[in-house]
Amino acid sequence: MSDTYNCTLGPPWVNVTLSKMYKNEKKLLYPVNVGRNIARESAPTFYVFASDIELYPNPDLPAKFLEMIRRRDQPALYKPNPKVFVLSIFEVDEKSQPPNNKTHLASQDTVQMLKAGTAIPFHKKLCSGCHNVPRSKEWQEAPETEDLHVFHVGKRTGSFVHWEPIFIGTNNDPLYDERLSWEGKSDKMTQV
Repeated sequence: MSDTYNCTLGPPWVNVTLSKMYKNEKKLLYPVNVGRNIARESAPTFYVFASDIELYPNPDLPAKFLEMIRRRDQPALYKPNPKVFVLSIFEVDEKSQPPNNKTHLASQDTVQMLKAGTAIPFHKKLCSGCHNVPRSKEWQEAPETEDLHVFHVGKRTGSFVHWEPIFIGTNNDPLYDERLSWEGKSDKMTQV
């Protein structure tokens, strides 16, 4: 508390090289899974959207997801196995507005973002196998529906063995392994 800072100098993180950042000077790892677990354990709900801070869903997702769970009108919802509900994720060009819905993202009838290249599947250039969702092409080509439903039941096998999906799970799911860091990549592998 005795430290002072001259506020006229501007934010301390501006014009700082990566090597001069405190984390790097002290050779610290970014504890991404500690943060994920704190958020998860702080959630007062049974269902939890385990997402990173820079990713956000369609604004209607919470209400539509809970309505789908309430309806329980799909065979996949009755399976006894542990299950999570995976979301397709896309990166949007910095000059573009995020799509409001799937139609804006992938519809054949409009100038859609995927064809225009203003949106791409998440981490397509960094690790496409880590975020390649089973039957993603079929999902993109299927018409948007009013209600949310299970499109496909998939598993992390075969070409999807390295898949690190972003999903809605429950507070009963295992926590993230805090020994893994963002810098080491594969930080979600053991949890998934």
